[in-house]
Amino acid sequence: MTGSVPTVTLRRDDGTLAGVCSAELDSRLAEAFARVGDRWRERAHDWNADESAILAHTPSAAPNNSDFGAMLAWTEVVRECVERGEQATLRIDDPWLFRHFAALSGVHAADPVPPLITRVLILGMRGWVTRCVAAVRCAWAAFTTRRGPLKTGAPTLLVYGHPASTADGRDAYFGDLMVRFPRLRRVLHVDARPAAAHRLHDDPRTDSLHGWGSPLYALMRLPFVRWRPSPRERGGSDRWLVRRAAAFEGATGQAAEIAWQLHCQSRWLRAARPSAVIWPWENHGWERALTREARSLGIPTIGHQHSVIGQQFNIGAIDSDAIPDIVAANGPSGRDQLIRRAVPAERIVVAGTLRFKPAKGPAHDPSGPVFVAVPFDRAVAAQMIEALRPLSERGIEVRIRDHPLFPVEFKESPTLRRADGPLQAQASVRAVLYAATTVGLEALLAGLPVVRFVPRGRIALDVMPDAGLVPDAGPDDVDRVLERAGTPAELRWSDVFATPDFEFWRRHLD
Repeated sequence: MTGSVPTVTLRRDDGTLAGVCSAELDSRLAEAFARVGDRWRERAHDWNADESAILAHTPSAAPNNSDFGAMLAWTEVVRECVERGEQATLRIDDPWLFRHFAALSGVHAADPVPPLITRVLILGMRGWVTRCVAAVRCAWAAFTTRRGPLKTGAPTLLVYGHPASTADGRDAYFGDLMVRFPRLRRVLHVDARPAAAHRLHDDPRTDSLHGWGSPLYALMRLPFVRWRPSPRERGGSDRWLVRRAAAFEGATGQAAEIAWQLHCQSRWLRAARPSAVIWPWENHGWERALTREARSLGIPTIGHQHSVIGQQFNIGAIDSDAIPDIVAANGPSGRDQLIRRAVPAERIVVAGTLRFKPAKGPAHDPSGPVFVAVPFDRAVAAQMIEALRPLSERGIEVRIRDHPLFPVEFKESPTLRRADGPLQAQASVRAVLYAATTVGLEALLAGLPVVRFVPRGRIALDVMPDAGLVPDAGPDDVDRVLERAGTPAELRWSDVFATPDFEFWRRHLD
């Protein structure tokens, strides 16, 4: 450390943290994020002693929904700058982050501290309004999706409202399992709006969790719920980051949505008494509550591995009583990663993948379009599109494939436009660019040139089973890396996925 000699200057600005320190910042940020993972998971484990923690994503160590880990990584990067004696300016107007970084040794705050109370009041009011809106929406959904009682005691899939799911029993997460096993039923998570539920109601085996909820509970309870870290959790070296996370999560309606999910699934479990519950397992708070309550009722639980490959980041932030009775892994790679995340090996069964099938991808054409699979994170998606715009202006066709649940808006041109279908529907591609989506893995398995996009100032988890399988590219060099992308590393389907073990499902569903 440089002690009292400041090497990083902190100034107020409406900019971002990007640009601090040196040119290799993005790779340093990703490396720092990997180092702080255990620390975040340990904190998450402690936070969950508080009852309200289940209503937030930060206490679940969920990097797709919370930037707490990214802020821990930024802290490590700034400390590295100090240790190396690098002169840099950190420009940020966020009052919590300003206070957090100003407290680090070797950081000099050149300007007055940004006022905090105004932001707290604004975010608090916004949170109150959005939770009230969510309460009304949930109450209305309870009225409009309520149906007659479905058959009780049947094995049931609890799934998200994916647009690829159909009323003939086919499901985006579980394939044709309902077709193979007619006793199997499907209940939609509350993220599925009434329109999505009504689209699938032609299937008499499909129901919506909304219909099991109490409208009175929604209106009387949901406006008041949010994550409230205890005074102990609001102290310590990360106190400003914890307070910031609570304020930002409290400014949305997500706590109301999570509370509604908890309420509806509890009433459904107790009334329907399914013989087993199966769902895409990611270890969110509502899933841990589901596992515990089902176990108390004697209902078996099967969590089918949803985070397909790569850094299954938040799985380690759990207690053993929150792990499903059986964790159905997609394949050998997923099984090994789950074991490394402290999931007991005796609970893991390689049941195979129901979402992905071996398929021949498009042909490789060096003069074809660049296929771009953007993630659900709209900020990262926007970076990818803007980084490729110069490439498209040089006449190279670029096709943007939206995340199915989170489309991104952008200005199209003759050479930069939306793809007319998934990767498998393309006739040919020059290369595939991806970030935090399994499309990159599918392209690699299809033998196509693949490049992973590393965003500036943000974290995008990798989906590859091993590091170094594909080249990385940031906003400044993505066109150069794409032009040089050649024959990818050989990766066999069987190294990653296993074929579905329908005998396993028969034993638990019939």
